[in-house]
Order: sequence, then structure tokens, then C-alpha cells
Amino acid sequence: MLEDDLIDADIVQWALKEHFPCIFNVAINKETYCEALDQFHPDLILADNALPRFNAKEALEIALERSLNIPFILVTGTVSEEFAANIIRLGADDYILKDRLARLPASINAALQKKRSEVAVKHSEDVRRLIMNAALDAIVCIDTAGIITVWNPQAENMFGWSEKEIIGRQLTETIIPGHYREAHNKGLNHYQQTGEGPVLNKVIEITALHHSGKEFPIELAIVPIKKSGDDFFCAFIRDITLRKIAEEKLQNSYEEIRRLASHLQDVREEERLIISREIHDQLGQQLTVMKMDISWLKKKLVLTNNQLAQEKLDELNTMMDETMKTVRKIAADLRPSLLDDLGLGAALEWHLTEFEKRSGVAVHNIGLSEEISLPIATETGLFRIIQESLTNAARYAKAKNIIVKLEKKDKQLLLTIQDDGIGFDQEKIAAKKTFGIVGMRERTAMMGGSYNMSSMPGKGTTIIVHVPLTAKHVSGKE
Repeated sequence: MLEDDLIDADIVQWALKEHFPCIFNVAINKETYCEALDQFHPDLILADNALPRFNAKEALEIALERSLNIPFILVTGTVSEEFAANIIRLGADDYILKDRLARLPASINAALQKKRSEVAVKHSEDVRRLIMNAALDAIVCIDTAGIITVWNPQAENMFGWSEKEIIGRQLTETIIPGHYREAHNKGLNHYQQTGEGPVLNKVIEITALHHSGKEFPIELAIVPIKKSGDDFFCAFIRDITLRKIAEEKLQNSYEEIRRLASHLQDVREEERLIISREIHDQLGQQLTVMKMDISWLKKKLVLTNNQLAQEKLDELNTMMDETMKTVRKIAADLRPSLLDDLGLGAALEWHLTEFEKRSGVAVHNIGLSEEISLPIATETGLFRIIQESLTNAARYAKAKNIIVKLEKKDKQLLLTIQDDGIGFDQEKIAAKKTFGIVGMRERTAMMGGSYNMSSMPGKGTTIIVHVPLTAKHVSGKE
């Protein structure tokens, strides 16, 4: 209490005794006042206006200079309204006339509560700023008019604008590229009218503008915040330039591997074709000549007295027939000549018939209703997918019936392979990374199509392959 009249000081203390359990320190001049601030550390200052060579205005200035942030109430005998208004403007919390001390307790309560609130707000603001500064991402807030109100250090580093440069500026004039500005303004207007926005509360990828004018990719999440009717938006922004570079490198690497795999596949098919023709033409011809020679020997040699030699020639002739069948089968398995000579339909019909004979599985072939000329690579890819699927159905699925269907649908060639086997758990199969399924999926991708397989234990398996039909596909082989 800054008071040089000790009687007035006692009166004030008596007036407050019933309301506050407090300890008073009475200062009568500037020296004792400063000493009390240093040693007594008050929670509240009650100051008379006029003291010898010292007044309330000077006392208030000293308290403010020390940043004490405690309530300061003027308790005086008389004071003009102009002086009272001026000292309140300078930072005092209230003024009370000494003949109206009944108002003092309420004034003190109000002043203390106000300071507590101010301290709480400042603490909240300090905590908020610490969080904002420590955040890994750039944080930018704007009001509903698009004015930037918050800009953390990470935003400074990311965009090249300092907080002083950018606070109060339009977002569209700073970090939004020109080709997005109209959409941004429409989004703000839509939110003001409906309270909704298509990009709010979602993680999206977009590009932003650096202070230098360079555009770069970002990942963005915008959260609308409503506070006492004052809406604003808080954006959490992450620079994904390095991630995009890595993704592009990975994609390029994947495309290179796919092109290499496609080339190796073509080389393999070409080698199969060459080997198949060599086996069919060269070895087949040689076996035919040998069979003819055996028949000639049988006719020329008189073996009536040698039944054993006659039987051996017959066995050799039979073995030669079986060997020729085996050679033809090996050649056909390597690459059916029908596939190159007559196309996919004929090769498929032959293969399904042979598969049905060997496996005992009933195969229902539903071919195309119209003839479509396809590139050799597409015909080969579809034929190999069917081969692999039938082998899996017979070997693992224990299927009794298989349906193979080819149809033209919406400028696409649709292949469906469905069996009634035991099925399987797709998650377990995916974890095993079986090369057969991977191979079929990659073959489909090489044809520019899509591969889908669905299966459940006890429900069989269905494979659907879509291959786009371009004008080149329909008009003739490449």
C-alpha cells in the first residue's frame, strides 16, 4: 500500500480485513515503495495519488517497467475524471475514492480475476507458440477472408517468407500457384455459404509456391476451427519433394524392370518357337525316316524262322510311334503351331481338349462370338495365362469343372476362368508371393490390361483378365 497518511492506511486495512486474509506492507515514499517491490513481492498494489515528491502515476510506471503484471488500484481522496481515465489508460486496473471504500473489495476481486485470466491466456499463448515452433510440419492459419494469421518457423523455412513479411497478407498472393487460386477462392465462398468444403479434414497432395517463384509438391491437411463465432482454417503442410523424387525413381526402375521382363518374355517365346520348330521339323523328320527304314527292313528281311527278331522289330516300330507322339507333344507344349498358324481360338480349343484328356477335368470352352485379330504378343500372353490357370486348377484346386470364357465387352477383351475347386485364402497366398500368380499379373500388365483373382476356401476360384482392344488390335496382327 503506497500511502503517507497512516490513519488512512489503517482505515483501508480495516475495510479489507473481513474480506481478504492478507499481509500489508505500507510504503510512504518512492524509496520504501521500490524496496517493497524488491523484497515484499506484492500480489496487489493500492496507491494513493499524491505523496511528497512521488505520485501514483510514477508508481504505476515503475511497476510496469519491472513487468510485475499485478493489479494496480488507485485509492485516493479526490481525483479528476480526466486523471482517472488517463491512469486507467496507462495500465491501472481501477480507482476508488476513500469515502467509498465499500467498493474496494469488489474492485480487488475483479482486478485479481482479470490478472489471472490474462496470465492464463498468456500461458496458453506461450504453450501454443512452443507447440507451433516445435512442430515438424509447416503450420499456416488463415481467416475466412483468406488472410494469413499464423505462420510458424517451419513455414518460414519451407516457403521462404518470414513471419513479419507474410502475416496479414492474402494466401492467394503468396504460396498458392496461379492455376489453383480460382479454386481456392471458390472453396472459401462455398464454406462461407454452407460451412462445408471438399478438401477439409482430408490429406491431399498438391503443389505450392515458394517465395522465389518455384513450385514444389506438398502434402496438405486443412482443419476448420470455430472459436466464438470467429472461424479460421489451420493447414498442416509437409514438403514431399524428396518423396516424389524417390517415387519417380522407383516408378522408373519398376518400368525398366517391366520392360526387361517383357523383353525376356519375348526372347523366351521366340526361343520356344525356334526349339519347337526344330523338334517338330528336324527330329520329327528323322524319326519318320527311321520308322520308314524299320518298315523297309521288315519287308526285305526274311524272319520267318526268327520270331524273336520279328517281335523286336514290331516293338521298335511301336516305340517309334510313341516317340513321335512324345516329340509332337513336347513341341506343342513349347509353343503350339496352331497359335502362330490359326490364332488364339484354334490353339485354345486344341489345348483345352488335350488338357481335358490328360487331367480328366471337364473344361467348358465359351469362345468369342466373332473373330478378332490380335497381336501375337497378346495372343501369347492370354494363352500362357490360360495354361497356368488350368495347371493350378488341376494340380492344387482339385477342380472337377472349369469354365474358360472369352468375350468382347466395351472395347475390351474379357477372359474369365472359373473353377469349382477347393479355393484358398487369398491373404495367405499373397504372403507366399507365388510366382505363378505374379507371372500372370505381370503378363496382363505387359498387355496393358488388368488382372483380378477372387477365391474363398470351398468356393472355387475365378480369374478375370481385361485387355484393351485398340484399333490396331481389331484391324489385324502387329
